[in-house]
Amino acid sequence: AILVAVGALAYAMIGERLVGLWLRDAAAAERVAPVLAVLLVGSALNAFYNIGYMHWLVQGLPRRILAVNLSALLFSVTLVPLFVRNFGVIGAAVGWLVINFLGFALSLGWVRILHARQRA
Repeated sequence: AILVAVGALAYAMIGERLVGLWLRDAAAAERVAPVLAVLLVGSALNAFYNIGYMHWLVQGLPRRILAVNLSALLFSVTLVPLFVRNFGVIGAAVGWLVINFLGFALSLGWVRILHARQRA
């Protein structure tokens, strides 16, 4: 969580400038930076979601994994094309964000277990 927070703060402070240096084009960096920010948030959620995913593997709950993956597939096939058609590239990035948010939200069972262990 600390690494994600530090990365988010660093990107918020100097991300667009770094993208500009990398692309060597300020106009392109201005267009790419918001998309990259959405993708980074989705990736951060994916990192946290993987904690729950690993918990499901350890607990032997493959049906939960299957359910989340099928919901992500269904979302990708049905809604992402609509997002892309209506919002362009940022729509695709928002699709990635939503898929990872759903996985994160559905995998939060590990938080209850951690909390219960801390109370004991």
